[in-house]
Amino acid sequence: MSRTAKDIDPREWHFLVRFLTIFIMLRSIRDGMCFFYPEQLSNATSTILALLTATNLITIISLGMLTSWLKIGFWIFLGIQIANVPICLSAGLGIIQSLLGVFSAGLLWLFLQIPKDSYSGWDYLSGNYVSIRDTEKIENSKKCRMCNTKYTGAVIGCPKCGSFLYEEIATNKRCRMCNTVYAGSLNGCPRCGSSLYEETTEQITENSEQVTENREQGTVNR
Repeated sequence: MSRTAKDIDPREWHFLVRFLTIFIMLRSIRDGMCFFYPEQLSNATSTILALLTATNLITIISLGMLTSWLKIGFWIFLGIQIANVPICLSAGLGIIQSLLGVFSAGLLWLFLQIPKDSYSGWDYLSGNYVSIRDTEKIENSKKCRMCNTKYTGAVIGCPKCGSFLYEEIATNKRCRMCNTVYAGSLNGCPRCGSSLYEETTEQITENSEQVTENREQGTVNR
């Protein structure tokens, strides 16, 4: 059976998330130009203008991290929107305009909770999803070396802290009686029935997968 890129890595943003992130990026580019047009802000000093430009630049970078499936990008985005409130007030903007960034962060979080093909954007960011790679054990799970968060091997970068440093952790089992490698979710060896095993990062062989299917169907020849 041929596999498509979506089968192997099913992560895909909901169209509302795509729309909102693009909208915020474009708005940030526009607002970041305020440094060159200071007359638009009544009480803005050169320092305030520089801070507004910097926060808009960080907003764009954080959303770029988010769209690259790094969960830390969302937290950076939320933090910079909160920090931007007093800066906007100091620049002479009204309370409603100053809170638009915080509102957009809350709206983005809500859109990330909307499921698409059984999983939400937040699930994908957190590594809480299953792909063909996971079910067939083509690749192993990972544990972040910085915060010890365990996440699926399909995710690039720790979903909690964003670190790219990781170590592979055993996800499969190898029977101590017949050396069959099988899925870690099984309680016993699908070939001989033994419950004695050792953890391994080896891939499941086609033979052991076939034995598992036969045993589930009750057709294993003993």
